[in-house]
Amino acid sequence: MKQKTLFLGLLFALVLSGLCAPTMFSQSLPAHYLTDFSLAGYKGDIPTPQRVIDITQPPFNADNTGVFDCAEIIQRAIDQTGNEGLIIYFPKGTYLIKHTLRLLSGTVLKGAGSDQTTLYFDITTPHENLIDIKGSLEESTFMLMADAYRNDKQVVLSSVSGLNVGATVLLRQDPGLFASRDAVREFYLQIVHIEEINGNTVTFKEPLRTDFRVSNDAFAQKINAKKNVGIEDLKIICSQKVQVNGVPRNHNIAFLFADNCWVIGVESKWCNRSHIYISRSTNIQVSGNYFHRAHGYGGGGSAYGIYLTDGSGQILVANNIFDSLRHAMLTQVFSSGNVFAYNYSSRVHRTDFLPADRTGDLCVHGNRTHSNLFQGNIANYLVIDNPHGANGHRNIFLRNRLTTYGIIVEQQRNTEMGQRQRDAGIQNDSSVFIANEITHPAENGYGRFSIFPESRGNIRIGNVKQGENNITINPDGTDAEKFRSFFNQSKPLFWDIADNWYGIGSNTNATIPAKVRFHNGAIKTDSRKRIFDNVESMKNQ
Repeated sequence: MKQKTLFLGLLFALVLSGLCAPTMFSQSLPAHYLTDFSLAGYKGDIPTPQRVIDITQPPFNADNTGVFDCAEIIQRAIDQTGNEGLIIYFPKGTYLIKHTLRLLSGTVLKGAGSDQTTLYFDITTPHENLIDIKGSLEESTFMLMADAYRNDKQVVLSSVSGLNVGATVLLRQDPGLFASRDAVREFYLQIVHIEEINGNTVTFKEPLRTDFRVSNDAFAQKINAKKNVGIEDLKIICSQKVQVNGVPRNHNIAFLFADNCWVIGVESKWCNRSHIYISRSTNIQVSGNYFHRAHGYGGGGSAYGIYLTDGSGQILVANNIFDSLRHAMLTQVFSSGNVFAYNYSSRVHRTDFLPADRTGDLCVHGNRTHSNLFQGNIANYLVIDNPHGANGHRNIFLRNRLTTYGIIVEQQRNTEMGQRQRDAGIQNDSSVFIANEITHPAENGYGRFSIFPESRGNIRIGNVKQGENNITINPDGTDAEKFRSFFNQSKPLFWDIADNWYGIGSNTNATIPAKVRFHNGAIKTDSRKRIFDNVESMKNQ
């Protein structure tokens, strides 16, 4: 409340003085910019099933020399997963796999270490991912009978028949002009969990991150989610280039309608479309991994590291390494409430545009993705673009270091949809930039901090631009020292270096463990499952 009052007083003074501009130079954040990021990631302690199958032992006898195809054997083991869960253990070796592995709820694929166990995928069929974690969506729909607003936890539905406490639910509505094309019109959505049912009133565990209106035909559907699926301590190799008409057509690991799953301590080498694809899923933890290289770097969605889309929410991407990719971390299509924290991206590359290194490895990619947090990352270029229409509000960028082209917020593109969105006042607005570092001097397109003039409601506090011989603060006179985190309130448990965990933005020499691991570590993965303690939301502070 104190911060909110301070901000309102400052804003009122600016209005009276006639100095209020589209970009605000506030020393605190108004409440409506804040999101409860403490909800991101696996909820609870990641389980360790007691039942273990060694895939090399009878009755499976999988070959670990890389000579014989193990796909059918591994899938037969996966299909034995029961309610108590199952670890399928891959001892040291190389396992040849020629068909997609389809994981069930409770399945954990575990190796002897990313330097010891390799799953070598030799798949050439388009649209066939290497590993699928795929739930389903029930057909029954439950219409909202009254408008529900951001931060509400309750909705009134036309019926609750078939719903239950603990169920995973998809909220949807017609996005209108917020969608850039018909293919995504049904995806203005959020995934929530039912905490209580009283009559036709349903209470969720999570607050809504946007308004859902009866006039937009808002409704709910139950998800039959794949849950408690894990991939740990192994290496994945995608050996084949798979394209259709020059466009990549598969992912290494694909989550669809998944809930409370994890990928930890995995090295993933080579991909077509993305290393990890997360669509219409929630509470996935991706941490301590090493994602590198792709079979192609052209347009059409190639060479992504983490690819969040179609309303995915509360995903935690932390302490990972990304190398030689086109977009390392990307969110789009109404995804919200996600956290990208303390990741390192190096050597971005593209072939569809020159210069080849001018591509956003931190990328907010359009179709109203909103309320996401990028914190403590070291990357090359932060881009809030709009090839798929405008992004949403309340995306927060805190203490990131950008080493080449800096930060850019793009204006609407000259397309029919872009013009319609501009006419309706829909554009890339209301982002928050605090204590970010731009370390390349401003020359030849490098070292920029560029927000197009018509963009409104953006907040900038204490960002650092490093020139040839000096350091400047953007905007001048602002101090970001008190803004350390919007997620964790103490040092991450993986923080095994001397530098402060909130050093970026205060010390241009500060680094993060993922970068140290990339440049100095023989093993570039980190298998720790519990990576944060004392995770709190700053939403109400």
